[in-house]
Amino acid sequence: MIKDGTLQPSGPADLRRDVLTQRGRIIDAMARAVSARGYANTAVADVIAEGGMSRRTFYKYFSNKEDCFLAAYDFAVEHVAQDVVRAYLGSGPNWRTQMRCAFERFIGYVVAEPAFARLCLVEVLAGGPRALERRAAAVARFTAFIGGAAANVPGRELAPPLLPEAIVGGVQSVISARLLQGRADELPDLVDDLIFWGMVPFVGHPPSAEDVAGAA
Repeated sequence: MIKDGTLQPSGPADLRRDVLTQRGRIIDAMARAVSARGYANTAVADVIAEGGMSRRTFYKYFSNKEDCFLAAYDFAVEHVAQDVVRAYLGSGPNWRTQMRCAFERFIGYVVAEPAFARLCLVEVLAGGPRALERRAAAVARFTAFIGGAAANVPGRELAPPLLPEAIVGGVQSVISARLLQGRADELPDLVDDLIFWGMVPFVGHPPSAEDVAGAA
């Protein structure tokens, strides 16, 4: 979200508000159309029908289906990334608490916005070279976040360099599988397991188990 000329952290309410703009409604329609039909089977006509708009309105903002799809991907990733960082930074100095809040916020987006989640985690793989470049950039962004968050954790230097990337990839895999299987409603119950798995390599088994049990 842009406010006073600078990018501000956003949240679920901001995402819903932002899609109320004309351009935002098209992006929202793209997410819903692709979620229902798959990227390959979605045409501009489907997006227009999903959003209840004219063809002229669509082409006022986007040159083609790919252009709109990439805009929807960028829109969702930016909202999620900003809000995850805000959740992390706003949850106090305890690293385990910070990571729990970040994971919970990310899962919260997936559950609250399943169409955008499927677009970003599943359908992006069918979006072509430009979409895959966007995906690679997003993975690198979240990988850098995990690596940076763990930088000051004792023992971090002993962790394999690829660990942050493996954590991001693993989380993506678990969530994508549930989305494909129509089991997104299970995701809130998996937060503890995902946090445990993501923290163990950095802080060891006992602290992570305590965190899952709700220890401060």
